[in-house]
Amino acid sequence: MKSGRPIVVMDPYDWLPGHGENGVAVHSHRQDWAVEIEYEDASQKGLWKRELRFNGVCCFYQASFPGPRMLDIDHDATADAKLGSLWEFPDSEAAIAWRKHFRNTRAIKHYGIWFMSENLVIQVFAESFTLGEPVRV
Repeated sequence: MKSGRPIVVMDPYDWLPGHGENGVAVHSHRQDWAVEIEYEDASQKGLWKRELRFNGVCCFYQASFPGPRMLDIDHDATADAKLGSLWEFPDSEAAIAWRKHFRNTRAIKHYGIWFMSENLVIQVFAESFTLGEPVRV
């Protein structure tokens, strides 16, 4: 399957420091998956976290990056989207297959994010995402 060209839907480096995240933790609650991103904020003096929550998830994939690809999806090597950002793949063949599976009753989208400091890739097939407010750790 092909992912199609990505578009950046959120850039964590708008609020992350230049060196990136300090840690990433993932947990689920029913059909939602949350990615907790921990980071240092020099201006606020301390450790903070934000939750990137994916809603209506039907598939969640997490792996070391770089590493062997277990998800059989070809990504566009010419994409100019910023690595480290949250990408959406509007033309993803895998997302289309999920929508067909649900007989187009769910608007499944394909998202991907590569955490550079943690060397972690996360790909999600979900209806939407939200970014929570910063919380002091």
